[in-house]
Amino acid sequence: MRIKLICLLVVLMLAMVGTAGAKIEIEAYNGSWQTLDEKEFAGQPYPEYRYTTQKIELPINTTKVRLTQSGTDTAHLDEALLNGTAPINVTDSTNTKVVPAKLEEADYDVIDAAARTIEISWTDPGTSLVLTAVEENVFGVPLLWPKQGYLEYTLDGSETFSQYFIPASSHPASTYHATFSTTSKDLVVYLDATGDNTLDPGEDWAELRINTTDGIKKFRISDTMTTWGTSTFEYTDMVTWEHKTYQFNIPLEQIGKSQRDKVQFQISYYGTVTVGNIYLTPESDTNIVGTDHTVTATVKDENGVDPLVGRKVTFEVISGPNAGENGTNRTDSNGEATFTYTGDPIIGTDDTDEIRASFGEEGTIFSNTVTKTWTSQQNENPAIDIEKYTNGENADSEPGPEIAIGDPVVWTYVITNTGDVPLYSIILTDDKESATFILAGLAPGSNWTGAITGSAVAGQYANVGTVEAYDAAGGRLTDSDPSHYLGVEDVEIPEFPTIALPIIAVIGLAFFFQRRND
Repeated sequence: MRIKLICLLVVLMLAMVGTAGAKIEIEAYNGSWQTLDEKEFAGQPYPEYRYTTQKIELPINTTKVRLTQSGTDTAHLDEALLNGTAPINVTDSTNTKVVPAKLEEADYDVIDAAARTIEISWTDPGTSLVLTAVEENVFGVPLLWPKQGYLEYTLDGSETFSQYFIPASSHPASTYHATFSTTSKDLVVYLDATGDNTLDPGEDWAELRINTTDGIKKFRISDTMTTWGTSTFEYTDMVTWEHKTYQFNIPLEQIGKSQRDKVQFQISYYGTVTVGNIYLTPESDTNIVGTDHTVTATVKDENGVDPLVGRKVTFEVISGPNAGENGTNRTDSNGEATFTYTGDPIIGTDDTDEIRASFGEEGTIFSNTVTKTWTSQQNENPAIDIEKYTNGENADSEPGPEIAIGDPVVWTYVITNTGDVPLYSIILTDDKESATFILAGLAPGSNWTGAITGSAVAGQYANVGTVEAYDAAGGRLTDSDPSHYLGVEDVEIPEFPTIALPIIAVIGLAFFFQRRND
C-alpha cells in the first residue's frame, strides 16, 4: 500500500510496502512536483490510537503538498499539519468535496485517500509536515449483536439498545446505539454506527434480523439497497467524528406483528469496519521457483476469540506469476484451513504472488493479503553428477574390462541431482557413441539411469559421457565421466585329442619308469 506525497518544489511519497522496504528518497526541483520520500501508515492495535502519525522534514519551505495513494483496499487521512498549522484548502482527484477542518487534528474525523491524489494547501510556508493516516486491506467478519440469541423489544414506545465494539479493522472502538420505535404501520429502527467513521460506497451494510413465526426474516440497507430504509454519513451527538447511520422502516405486516407485540431481533453490520477475522499466514515468504508453498487461514468468531470449525475457506492467488491458482478447504478444530500450490518453474524469473482467502455465508469475508516471492537466487549450491559404466564396471581409467572384439558392449549412464534445488532442461551426450537423452527436470537428490549398446572394437577404447542442466536462475551446470575397455582377439583353445594325448603319454611314461625303479 502506498501514499505518495508530492510537494510544490518538493515531493514526498508515502508507501506501505512493508517496514523492511520503507526508504527516504529526497529530490528538489524548482517550480515543479518532485518525489521525496516513501513512508508506511499501518493500523495500530487497540487500545492505541488506531492510525499512524509521522513527521516529515521537508528540505525547503513550501505551502502545498500532494498525496497519491495506491496498493490497498482502503486508506484514510486524519491529520495534515504544516509547522503546526491546519490547511486552508484540500482538493481531491475524484472531485469529492473535502472539508479542510477534517485534517486539523487526529480525531478519527477522516477523509478518504484510497487510490486517489489529494492536494493540500496552507497559508504560510513551512518545512515540518505531520501526517496521521492509515492504509489497510479489508478483512474480518460482520458484527453480530447479540452474539447469541436475541434482544427483545415491545412494539410500543421508544427503547435504545447499546453495545461496545472493538473492531478488527483500524476503526475506532466505540458504542453502537439502536433506537427502536413504532408507528401505526411500521417498526422504525435508527442505528447509530459510531465506529464506522469511513464513507465506503458499495462496502457497508446494516441488517435487521427479526424472529418471526415463519423463521428469521432479514432486512438489509446499504447505499444501493433502500427497500427497507436509508443510510447516511453524518455527525451525531454520540461521537465527534462523522460516521454511518441507518434508519429502518419495516412494515409490521412484513413481520406478522401488531402494536404491543414483542419482537425478538439481531443486528448484523458489515463494511470496512469488521469484528472477528479470517487471518492468513505467513504474511510473506520467499521460495525457489518449482517448490511448494503452503498458507494457513485461521477463522474465528465475531469476537475474534473462538475458532469456527468446519467452515469452507476459498484460497486464491490474486496476482503474480501464479495468478488464478486456487483451492478450497474446511477449517479443523482449531479453525485452521491450509492451501498448498507449486511455484511455476519459470527459468530466470523473480516475481511475487499475492494470496487471499475468504469465507462467509452473509457475503464474502476476505482475509488479509499475503505475499510469496519466487526467486531465482539460490540459497544452496546447485550441482549435477554423471557416472558412466562399461559392462557394469566404473572404468574411469585404462584399460577397463577386456571384451572380445565384436562382443556386445553396454554403456550405462546414471545422472544425479546432487544439489539442493531443482534442475531443468537436462541433456546427456556421448563424444563417441550416438547417444542423446533429454530430461525435463530432476528434483534434489533424485537420479535417472539410461543405457546404450554397441560392439567392441580392437584395442584400447575410451568415450566420455557429458551432462548439462540449468537451475531456476538459468545458470548452466555440466559434468563429465569417461569409461574404457580393451578390445582383444578371441583365444582359441585346442580340442581335447590334440593336446590331451601327449600329456597322457608323458604321464604314462613317468609312471612306467617309477615302477621299474621299485
